[in-house]
Amino acid sequence: MVPLKTRKRHDTSYPLIVQLTDNNGPRVLTDSTAIVMTMTFLKTGIVKINRAACTQLDQTLFPGQIKYAWQAADVDTAAMFRVEWEISFTDGTKATWPSDDYCSQLILEDLDAT
Repeated sequence: MVPLKTRKRHDTSYPLIVQLTDNNGPRVLTDSTAIVMTMTFLKTGIVKINRAACTQLDQTLFPGQIKYAWQAADVDTAAMFRVEWEISFTDGTKATWPSDDYCSQLILEDLDAT
């Protein structure tokens, strides 16, 4: 799996920010119409986040970068997850990133369990 970030359970204060790249470097997303994220439990494949909308950052300043604002239900379970993004383009085509694997997201137990 492509490494991603680790966060503690119940932490929603900072978004997930990733840079989508291809063989030529950052994939500038000015021709995209929608980007969604799906996250499943690594062990079971059960969907935790189903096609949640992501936001593009300014593609001139941050080419290829997108963000996802965590919701409380997204981070209420400590586990290892697989994550992928689907990008829809203005010409009607779609692409899944990463195309050759998945990203991993580890949510750790928090000590106070709240």
